[in-house]
Amino acid sequence: MTRQEFLKLCGGGCLGFVAMTALGGIAQASAALPFQDDANKVMVEKCKFEKKKGDEVVYRKYIKIFPGDMEYPIVIYRFAENDYLAILLKCTHRGTELNVNGDTISCPAHDSEFSNKGEVLNGPADEPLKIFTVTSDEQFIYVNLA
Repeated sequence: MTRQEFLKLCGGGCLGFVAMTALGGIAQASAALPFQDDANKVMVEKCKFEKKKGDEVVYRKYIKIFPGDMEYPIVIYRFAENDYLAILLKCTHRGTELNVNGDTISCPAHDSEFSNKGEVLNGPADEPLKIFTVTSDEQFIYVNLA
């Protein structure tokens, strides 16, 4: 391999990495951004749970929201048409930001696992996650942050 071929190969790899990073940022930004009507409540449109599959509308199990002045995101699970639960994605063991994996929530630091109801499934965490009061109407889900 010549020096020129090597540089082209490395440059292509770097460009691919940058492109994948940028696409990851786009995916992250596409998560639901709530309307914050006051410091203690956010509103999320119910349509954020909808996605089209052909002519059919299917519903996401959850969405993540990023309230403006909060340090950690919140996951909102949809269990039924008017049954929602909002959970702070902060581990009760060491305060690490949690990952959502479908119906489970996991801690990347020490492998604690939680259910989609915030209950501890696997330690070292021994306290459930913080749950927010949720109400809804025809169009919005309201998460009370107080």
